[in-house]
Amino acid sequence: MNAVSKNLKEIRQAKGLTQDQLAEALHVTRQAVSNWETGRSEPDIETLLALAEALDTGADALIYGPEPPKYEPMQKKYIICCVVFGLIFLAGIAARIWLEPWLLENRKQTFDMTPSLYYMLVMRPLVAASCGALLGSLLSLGLDLRLKKPWRIVCLILGICCLVPALVTGAQFVHLIGRSRLIFPFVWNTQTSLWIWTRAVPFLGGFLIFLGFNRR
Repeated sequence: MNAVSKNLKEIRQAKGLTQDQLAEALHVTRQAVSNWETGRSEPDIETLLALAEALDTGADALIYGPEPPKYEPMQKKYIICCVVFGLIFLAGIAARIWLEPWLLENRKQTFDMTPSLYYMLVMRPLVAASCGALLGSLLSLGLDLRLKKPWRIVCLILGICCLVPALVTGAQFVHLIGRSRLIFPFVWNTQTSLWIWTRAVPFLGGFLIFLGFNRR
């Protein structure tokens, strides 16, 4: 099937016309339209212009394919995403204000670091990932961030690779501490590496996963 036949069929179907209706508008037989769409014959220049007029499109669309629809800002789905991820972000702020001091006090009284570690290595990455998705949602209100399928798959895989290791290793570490009941201060190599592992990497993962699910 050549480009003209493929484009003709797609545009006709998008307009909601049958082959019979298009043939009637052009004063030709349905078989002629079928032959054009299957590539058994090609319309001449005059017929091509008549087809474009009947389909309310341009001849270029029949030759090169229809242009993708213009991106519409402020789409409802992105507004919903902004609200959902925004609430998670606010919950993270509330946890930092009220939950972290309670966890610190609890650790001092019970010498049990497990709740604090769960918060640091599980809750923080999840909130950071939600913030990454929130950024994607906010940008999508005005920008077209939709990618083609191959790139969406790449973003989805990279996003999972960013998010899952942080959560899995963090949960395993907390489980180990919880079982052994070891009491020792949790010290990372540097404060920067801790911030990268629990904040920056999950944030990037959330943003990439959003792009992976953001279809055209």
